[in-house]
Amino acid sequence: MTEATTTRQAGTEPVTALPPSLGATVGYMLYRAFLQVQQGYEAALAPRHPRELTIIARLLAGGPCSQHELGECLTVNRSAMVHVIDELEREGLVVRERNATDRRSYALTATGAGAQALEALTPAVRAAEAEVTRRLGGDEFDRLQSLLTRLLGAHLPSAAAPVSGTVGYLVARAHFWSHKRADETCEPFGLEVREYGTLATIDDLAPCSQQQVATMLGVSGPVIVELIDALEPRGLVVRQRNPSDRRSYALRLSESGTALRDRAGAALKGREDELRRRLGAAEYRELCRLLRRLVGAETAAS
Repeated sequence: MTEATTTRQAGTEPVTALPPSLGATVGYMLYRAFLQVQQGYEAALAPRHPRELTIIARLLAGGPCSQHELGECLTVNRSAMVHVIDELEREGLVVRERNATDRRSYALTATGAGAQALEALTPAVRAAEAEVTRRLGGDEFDRLQSLLTRLLGAHLPSAAAPVSGTVGYLVARAHFWSHKRADETCEPFGLEVREYGTLATIDDLAPCSQQQVATMLGVSGPVIVELIDALEPRGLVVRQRNPSDRRSYALRLSESGTALRDRAGAALKGREDELRRRLGAAEYRELCRLLRRLVGAETAAS
């Protein structure tokens, strides 16, 4: 991933630029907030991965459960879950035991060593939390915690301290929950939500280069190349040599790309309207503003 597009105002830190058609939605802002949280926590917890802490914290709070149940709860795909659990088991931080209610399956349990490892990382978790939320005032921090908790409701898995209640944990859980719903919404249109975001951003910027799209979305150049390579053969994106710079491409949507973006966008708007009803219109706008503050897209005066 690359740094998001930024512009610098006099006397302030850079202000993150966002795709105009996406930056006013909670769903997209949860994604951008997750990118920031992920980077901040990975840097602070290395060589540990935040996912390892989340798994131990969930097992300590929720008790024994199967690997499948844990993956579903935390939205971790099967291959990644197998890898992480294998590593944690080798270190003695979790154990696999026969499930007392189903002898054909195994239940995962956090060990005493796992609880100690989690506690030992408390200072690093606090440092990561302070870094990723540095742009928020105290009241804003508390309000963001409250709104994310309300948004998730019953979809918020319990977790042990120091993970529970952190903005990092709440943002990650809200992003994964929202992203899954958005992917389900896009599926009938033959799209993933990240492909929709690419189409929307190209339309915002067109004609534009691949690097401009990558920078605006806050992802790496190779990621955008992969997405364009998938969208162009379907006739959704037109990639032409940039007449002002023959070394780069100018991107725009085709007529079919525009039509598909409009149809998928209308369906995704329905999802956003559900989030708005879930929180209330004023709280929805407030959550979006706080997420924009979190990623540096709005200044304190905004």
